[in-house]
Amino acid sequence: YKYYVWRVLFFNGDGYSGDKSDSYYVRAVRGGQVPSSNRYVVNGDTVTDTGTCLEWQRATADTNSDGIADPMPWQDALAYAEGLSLGGHTDWRLPDYNELVSLVDYSRYSPAIDATAFPATESSVYWSSTTYAYRTSDAWLVDFGEGTDYGGNKFYSYYVRAVRGKQCGGFPWSIFL
Repeated sequence: YKYYVWRVLFFNGDGYSGDKSDSYYVRAVRGGQVPSSNRYVVNGDTVTDTGTCLEWQRATADTNSDGIADPMPWQDALAYAEGLSLGGHTDWRLPDYNELVSLVDYSRYSPAIDATAFPATESSVYWSSTTYAYRTSDAWLVDFGEGTDYGGNKFYSYYVRAVRGKQCGGFPWSIFL
């Protein structure tokens, strides 16, 4: 993948890899980032992201408690997250697009996430709570295999990771939605 670069389509927010030899528009940014070595605090079954102040379900949703992650349709994903009791809290929810994509680590692949903080993450697609504006029968998805994002039909089954809390910092990529 040394020949590819990450690019974002500003008309819809989709992220894709592109060939480094192609020409693309550039948008400059400035500001600091939380060092990845200090970013996540593991609290047993949950992980606190010190960069966003969000608390995450550490494992991918396992509705059968059989040790195997369970993909589910979007409505079931919403209900699962809202009904979750974990780490002494019951205010869990399905993350919005900006929250979910904040977990992507673009320096990693399959899975494109910090595997120490989030072990056994499926290198696959996860639901967000954000409806895809272009096609409202879809919701935004984040693929933790590649770190890409796109819309997917709400009746299909994908993986779930719940979140709780409120954002403490800005999400610079929130301009996409």
